Amino acid sequence: MLIFTGDNTIIIVPGANTTLSSDDVKKAERKIVEADVVLFQFETPIATTIEALKIHQRSRKGMHNSENNSNIWFWFLNFFCLVIGYSIVNGAPAVQNPDEDVYKIASIFCVNESEVSAISCSAMAS
Repeated sequence: MLIFTGDNTIIIVPGANTTLSSDDVKKAERKIVEADVVLFQFETPIATTIEALKIHQRSRKGMHNSENNSNIWFWFLNFFCLVIGYSIVNGAPAVQNPDEDVYKIASIFCVNESEVSAISCSAMAS
């Protein structure tokens, strides 16, 4: 939804996403390991997201090593995020003082202007 200034805005109605737990992540571990790309957002508990990110990251250890494949197509596809597997975290809705592991573990941390402002202002205040 756009507001009169042209900026976007969202309405948040917490629901099932807020109940995602460690047990749910453990039940889905095989799927997380098998996934080439995993996508998370801040509508789920951050601790749960970090747990899933760590599972995905551990499953990808060593895959970035050039000894694994010297084929030019491997590197071409890798560049476009199709072979090795990537984790994407969308920082919406904005959360002040999120656990820094989210930035460290995610391959891509995606935020818009208002989310950057909320996260960076809270970081500067502490």
